[in-house]
Amino acid sequence: MKIFTSLLFSIFLSAGTMAQSQISSKAVQHLSDSYEQIGLEASDIENVIVDHAYTDDKGISFIYLVQTHEGVPVYNAIMTIAISKKGKVMTTANRFIHDLKSKVASTDTNVSAVEAIQNVAKHFNIETTVSALRTDSKTGVSYFSANELAISEIPVSFKYEADAEGKLHKAYDLSIDMKENADYWSVRVDAQTGNILSKNNWTVYCNHDHNKMSISDHNCKTDFIQHTNARHNSAVLGDGASYRVYPFPAESPLQSDPVLLVDPSDAEASPLGWHDTDGMDGAEYTITRGNNVHAYIDSLSNNNSVGGEPEGGENLVFDFTHDQSNEPNKNTEAAQVNLFYANNFLHDFT
Repeated sequence: MKIFTSLLFSIFLSAGTMAQSQISSKAVQHLSDSYEQIGLEASDIENVIVDHAYTDDKGISFIYLVQTHEGVPVYNAIMTIAISKKGKVMTTANRFIHDLKSKVASTDTNVSAVEAIQNVAKHFNIETTVSALRTDSKTGVSYFSANELAISEIPVSFKYEADAEGKLHKAYDLSIDMKENADYWSVRVDAQTGNILSKNNWTVYCNHDHNKMSISDHNCKTDFIQHTNARHNSAVLGDGASYRVYPFPAESPLQSDPVLLVDPSDAEASPLGWHDTDGMDGAEYTITRGNNVHAYIDSLSNNNSVGGEPEGGENLVFDFTHDQSNEPNKNTEAAQVNLFYANNFLHDFT
């Protein structure tokens, strides 16, 4: 006889989405029925969070579950469950940690969030003053300012992060849009020791051969948006947007003609398309900005847009011609569209 302890979960879905709530409950029930078959303990699935869920155009629902310890999410411990239109579980992709409790090395919080941010600043050789701004009562995310370190508010929440030996430490999860350069860092700081456990840079830089580039000194920048705490739900596939670009796998205009791609976003990685940020009808941005990327001209080299990003209009049609006979500063709209497409594509692919 299988003994199963109580399974608690939270579903962050918008009001009126009863069908999605039911399908999410089905996914959680499937996990509670089959956790032993995938090598987990009952304690491994306590307080599972339904991070988000959506249904594609074929009626297949994808539910993303996050493992927690004492209600705190475990960084990158994600399980994806796909359920068919008829309600049959099709696949389960599991990154949950087996025997989670035995791997928890520290649960103490001896370091404050302010100290954690200051430690990150020291790591980057920056002196800054950190101020607490507010805490979101719904998500528990706290926001801080550190003007010498970041150009925007720093969201901070708790996560459990594994060290090199696989031991889990309670950590502060920070997202930092750097002031002194174009980097956008996701950092985990040990809440007990203040040491940095891991960090990821979400800004991608151009490293290809520049021998054929022109003399223009304008810089294009792409900001990757790190969704640390957002919870989105949508049953809509993509947004119908179109982009005239040099599509992958072409690396340059020498390898392809420009093509107008319609709705190139990946249904699993970017179910809302690339311009919708709240999951409601209608895109929040009709320029080269959205839920993953903001592509713009940074001609002043201050990590800010000079304005004038390409406008796709209500139908999100970004059909701008790239004229190879012109200098780069005459092709800025086409360049920004291609940059927006390329980095969103890489986001979806990886």
